[in-house]
Amino acid sequence: MFDIPFINKPLGWVLEFIANLMGGNFAVSIFLFTLLINLLLIPLSIKSQKSSVQQTRIKPKLDDLKKRYGNDKQKYSAAMQKLYQEENVSMSGGCLPMILRLVLMMSIYWIIM
Repeated sequence: MFDIPFINKPLGWVLEFIANLMGGNFAVSIFLFTLLINLLLIPLSIKSQKSSVQQTRIKPKLDDLKKRYGNDKQKYSAAMQKLYQEENVSMSGGCLPMILRLVLMMSIYWIIM
């Protein structure tokens, strides 16, 4: 299901290298490998958290737009996009890094299995 060769093979090599360094202790190798992956993903986590803070900051303005436009979804959507542009907020900034993290973690699971 999650056999993605261009992701799984390099990750498998790294895991195997760490296992060889640890003298074949697979439990410690998995722990260190997971720690390494999480350290590499810190920049994505920071970006996601910044995006979340920006979303929280503009939430009152979005609520005001929702009250103002009510059931008119088209005008609300246009006003929301304009607000995002004015405030320099990315609509997908919070979820895209998390999708990459999910793909990597599923690949790691596949490698270990």
